[in-house]
Amino acid sequence: MNSSREAQLNLISYVGARVTAIGVFAIVVPLALRELGEERYAVLAIMLLVIGFAPLIDAGAGYALTFRYMRRLGRGRKTATALLAEHHTIYIVASMAVGMMFFLAFPWVFAQAETLVKTSLVTISVAGGVASFFALLSSYGRAILVASRKTYIVNLVDLTSDMARAAAIVMGTVVYRDLGVTAVLLAVAFAFRWLLFAGIVARFAEAVLPVMRVNKRSLRASMSIGAPLAFSAVVTVLLGTIDKFVMARVFPLSEVASYVLSYDITTKGWMMVWAVNGAIAPILMRWCHARETHKLSRASRYTWALTFVAGVALYLPLNFFEPEIIGWWVGADMAASAQVYIFVFSIASLLYFATANLYNFLQASGKTWVIAKAYLVGLGCYIPVIALAAASRNPLLMASAHVVLWAAAATAMWYWGFIKSNKGLIRAV
Repeated sequence: MNSSREAQLNLISYVGARVTAIGVFAIVVPLALRELGEERYAVLAIMLLVIGFAPLIDAGAGYALTFRYMRRLGRGRKTATALLAEHHTIYIVASMAVGMMFFLAFPWVFAQAETLVKTSLVTISVAGGVASFFALLSSYGRAILVASRKTYIVNLVDLTSDMARAAAIVMGTVVYRDLGVTAVLLAVAFAFRWLLFAGIVARFAEAVLPVMRVNKRSLRASMSIGAPLAFSAVVTVLLGTIDKFVMARVFPLSEVASYVLSYDITTKGWMMVWAVNGAIAPILMRWCHARETHKLSRASRYTWALTFVAGVALYLPLNFFEPEIIGWWVGADMAASAQVYIFVFSIASLLYFATANLYNFLQASGKTWVIAKAYLVGLGCYIPVIALAAASRNPLLMASAHVVLWAAAATAMWYWGFIKSNKGLIRAV
């Protein structure tokens, strides 16, 4: 398959899967909100948000595995497959750590929700930990398939697992009306996702999920490649969850529900930049290795143009017609309380689009240390705003922290990766 056809297939399958998932989201959210009420919905929404961030904490193994596996494929399938066992070790350990973190953190975050849950928060925490474990472990199969140029299969698996999660939410909230049961069903859905990846990797990538094995030299090589992105991934999780955790501790859960719903709605638009960048990321890596700078330059122009048009096309109508759209969807009261949050998160999302484009090219060129430094700058700007918002009990300032975050991260990436650097990618883009 040539690069152009591969990019088209990746893009079409990703957009198709994400659009379908958003359609399912549009159906499931009003049902869950109606059956659970705003306060219980806030608990469910943050639980799903935390589980969704779990695959990011892979110690940089996903990028390292894709990078090294893709290069070894050129020397033969047997040589490439020998790399998998030590990465399986990384994923097992990281997945267990993430599951344990969820189990320990969730009861503390939602101490005020104890009376809202029929089953105990411990049940929800255990189920959420199991779901997080399988969510991260599935990323192992994802990395193998991406490196094997089967990104379109990954997109189809994601679509199938999204449907399974939606079914779990509907059954738990509409049929049982209990968050504990919903959490258990979600754990089953994420286990199903892992089984799908395991089976497909064995079939299409001609590899099996191997037993754990430790090759210290190979692990050090992978960690040296993935360490900057590992740091970036951990920071990303902190950036996406700290404000929600603080909201849940400081503000009424009804306010948390509006805040999280607004964040969910606006960040669904991130699929546009993920679609474009995800489709060309494996190709960019190959072009960078081959030093085909003219192709990188052309890809840069197309990427920026597509993401800019997509961002404007999404967020302008969303903000102009928010009362009508959201009011029809979840009710006028929720729409009114969410309106200002949606505006702030829309600005933050446009800045995120710029950051994601820079991230994609820096990752492909191997400048992962720039990404890590930029995320550290973003975190350093983000935390003080969150602390100030909590101290002043100002939820709008809490949302504005995301604007500060992505503006700082994008500026740092551009400066260190494209302005200060005088070689490599700077000449290409």
